[in-house]
Amino acid sequence: METAARQAWEIASHFLWPSTCPICGRIGSDGCPSCLDGLLLEMPKRCLWCGGGFFPCGIQSHTTFLRAGTWHEGYARELVHLVKYSGHRRLAFEMGRALARLYREDSNVALVPVPLHRGASRSYNQAERLARGMSEEWGVPLVEGLTWKIAFPSQAGRNAFERRALPRGVFRWEGPRLERDILIVDDVCTTGMTLLRAAEAIREAGIPVKGAYCWSVSPVEKLNVTWKEKTSVD
Repeated sequence: METAARQAWEIASHFLWPSTCPICGRIGSDGCPSCLDGLLLEMPKRCLWCGGGFFPCGIQSHTTFLRAGTWHEGYARELVHLVKYSGHRRLAFEMGRALARLYREDSNVALVPVPLHRGASRSYNQAERLARGMSEEWGVPLVEGLTWKIAFPSQAGRNAFERRALPRGVFRWEGPRLERDILIVDDVCTTGMTLLRAAEAIREAGIPVKGAYCWSVSPVEKLNVTWKEKTSVD
């Protein structure tokens, strides 16, 4: 009886709010929890300040980790494109919930999404939607206090060298003085430079940054991480 009622609700939802899971095609779903959970891997923490390798890295001042849900390829990559370029904002929320189900955090943290670039044509911030899903799943606050200090072009389409050239001081913290550890949230990490610059701005405001989360990390970093891990063991 419960199964029939759920199926009836899914059919009604499809007509009221047309949506299908982009992975399995299930109607009335912006992203099935089981489908999204199945895309994620339990990836190890990496040092945000080093850009890869083990965390902790052994340098005393490096206390901020970077963690991703999966590699930026296949369905995981396609979902990000749906969110960023096809208006699937609710999907980003469900992706955030899936990421939060994979990793657990204590209650004394706050989530800060990376802001949209100045002049962005998108009407919503996919990182904010991702963070909102994580906020609901973990029961922790979301705070939007980061802003771009200068008009810097989007990192999309830029090569790794250009991304790493992101200068210091591109972000400014304009939010409240928080007494919680901060977790920065973004959709994709390629070199980690955007997250690093965001962490610098928050720390300069006297607020501790515990780590950074992203839905996926670029596979171009695989060789980089492997090399750094081997080097640290030798």
